[in-house]
Amino acid sequence: MTPDTFTLTDLMREEIPPTRWAIDGLIPEGLTLLAGRPKAGKSWLAHHLGLAVATERPALGFYPCRSGSVLYLALEDNKRRLKTRSAKLMAGMGITPHERLCMAYRWPKVASGGMTHIEKWLDTHPDASLIIIDTLAKLRDNFAKDGKGTYADDYEVVASFQRQAMDRGITNITLTHTRKPKSGDQEHDDPLDEVTGTTGITGAADTIMVLRRNRQTPNGRLFITGRDIEETALPLKIDMQHGLWRLDPDSLPEDGLTPERRDLIATIRIARRPMTITEIAEAREKDYGAVAMLCRKMVEDGQLACPARGKYTLPELKDEIKQPHDFTILTIPNPD
Repeated sequence: MTPDTFTLTDLMREEIPPTRWAIDGLIPEGLTLLAGRPKAGKSWLAHHLGLAVATERPALGFYPCRSGSVLYLALEDNKRRLKTRSAKLMAGMGITPHERLCMAYRWPKVASGGMTHIEKWLDTHPDASLIIIDTLAKLRDNFAKDGKGTYADDYEVVASFQRQAMDRGITNITLTHTRKPKSGDQEHDDPLDEVTGTTGITGAADTIMVLRRNRQTPNGRLFITGRDIEETALPLKIDMQHGLWRLDPDSLPEDGLTPERRDLIATIRIARRPMTITEIAEAREKDYGAVAMLCRKMVEDGQLACPARGKYTLPELKDEIKQPHDFTILTIPNPD
């Protein structure tokens, strides 16, 4: 590779396309690392995100998706488990099977041409939007010494996924596990410290999501941080019957407000962008006229801001601007 230098003047004059998002406001292009404890529900979450992108349904019941072909490498599963999980998720989402979601439960490791096979799949699916790898340990190479990798080992394998995603303008969601908390500790102070492996894994990722859920409860929390997204923690709830994760905006209370105003504020806070009355009404399944009247009253009371005609947001978010995005998913290749 030949070094390429440029001046600050040239950089400021250059027209650079905005960041593309597989899931608007939630998961940008590049590599997203999704970590969680075993059996916490991260495979169900990843599978749902793939279905949402493939069918252009809202992810987590709220976030708009960029439609496109999806490659889901479910490397800890088999056909029976994939079929059962797919059926439950589709029933919960109200969708039917879609050709844009491609699945495989066997795939060569990186050293055996795994990345080359992904490249070939991308070449034959120009509308590709998302790749899901479940899990990192199943695709990366084995280590010769006691199964442990160095910082350089961890960084390079994750960086190879990141480079591929950025070069192709797509999103890669790679799943991995989190460590068991130390004795006496409920959780690590920093969610990134929970991710297994060295800091090379988190250091190479563009976005990091850590899913937390206590056993025997449907409530969870998704911690998100990254280079192109503001750090946040989303309250989630899983529908045990369908394995479907959804946002739980009702767990974001606003003291001193009526339930209707709390709901409206939670809706905009989750979206993190200005919303029209129509969008708010559809998201909360409320009457348009009632929402319009409530928005006007909340602006008068200083609880909402109206940065542009017909759009409402929270006062602390009024300076945030989201770029519009276009987006699209797929079936089972056999790399052997």
